[in-house]
Amino acid sequence: MKIRIKMLIGIVVVIGLLVAVAGTGLFGTSQMSQRITDLDYWSNIDMVMNEGVTQKILLMGTAATAFRERSNNENYKVFNQTYSETEEGLDEWSKMVAQEDGLKVVAETLQSTLNTYKNTMGQYQQLAQQKIELKKSSDKQVVQLLNHLETTMIEQIDPAKKKPRSVQIFRLWLNGERLTWL
Repeated sequence: MKIRIKMLIGIVVVIGLLVAVAGTGLFGTSQMSQRITDLDYWSNIDMVMNEGVTQKILLMGTAATAFRERSNNENYKVFNQTYSETEEGLDEWSKMVAQEDGLKVVAETLQSTLNTYKNTMGQYQQLAQQKIELKKSSDKQVVQLLNHLETTMIEQIDPAKKKPRSVQIFRLWLNGERLTWL
């Protein structure tokens, strides 16, 4: 073999090795790019779930506890605000996971449970208002009872206490009652 052929074979081998290394590098880069894209996709799902849903649910739970402890309109407004923020976060997360069947089911379940929780807190708020009204009503009834007793004392019992006992006995005797209890 001539030197020229040996050199050509050497160049072809080097070019072949270069093509093989470049192909492997491109394939690796392509695979790495896909893995990075997947990692970014799942990291975003995780971040939005954590910040937009989980943290908002925790804040909403805290607001609900505050409302249950002190059932007033201000605390109920705070609960409603945190509920709205939670719902917005869940909507954003639901859109992100719409292509993931398992997570889509989880998002739908969370939305259903969140709606039930909102209804429960609405009922709790109504009961709190009823409690306030019942307290006012019962306080009013106690005042009415005490007023009635006071009127009875002033108009009937006090005047009867001022009459002499002999007058009371005489009235009974006039009415024809037997006075065996004397």
